[in-house]
Amino acid sequence: MQAKTKLALLLWVLPLSLSAQLVQWNLNGSTLPSFTAPDISGSEALFGSGVGNQTFVSDNDGNNPGAYSGNSWETGPARNPDEYFQVCISATTGTLDLTNITFEERRSGTGPRTLEIRYSNDNFTNDDNFIGSVTLPDTTLWRTQSFPLTISNETDICFRIYGYNAEAPQGT
Repeated sequence: MQAKTKLALLLWVLPLSLSAQLVQWNLNGSTLPSFTAPDISGSEALFGSGVGNQTFVSDNDGNNPGAYSGNSWETGPARNPDEYFQVCISATTGTLDLTNITFEERRSGTGPRTLEIRYSNDNFTNDDNFIGSVTLPDTTLWRTQSFPLTISNETDICFRIYGYNAEAPQGT
């Protein structure tokens, strides 16, 4: 099974979905999943406690119903453990086998320049698995990011996207 997530992180978190429509978060005024496949559940999408000014915003490109925005991202060269966007999925019967995560993101002109993607099977209590990172260009355009995964036989998985190296703390 391939995981596919659409999320415009940090700045704007767009509709989010995991492969073959396992779970979808529209982020159009709600952080709750808008769709879950049979035998799958999804958590509320949330920002970490270090992210400020969390708000829904309109996406004016006509392709997406909305986005979720936050600021106060780390300006230094390393991630802050409290500054992230998170979603979790669970198999209510059976297990999850995930091979890819894909999401859309957009930053403001002063927002985070680096994204780091991690996952955990215990809600980040004891483990924290690195998926990948990306350096963002100095533009405010929407971009699609994709990372391969090798996650097998899990029942609960949480994904976090950390933003750091922001040009200014108020950047989104």
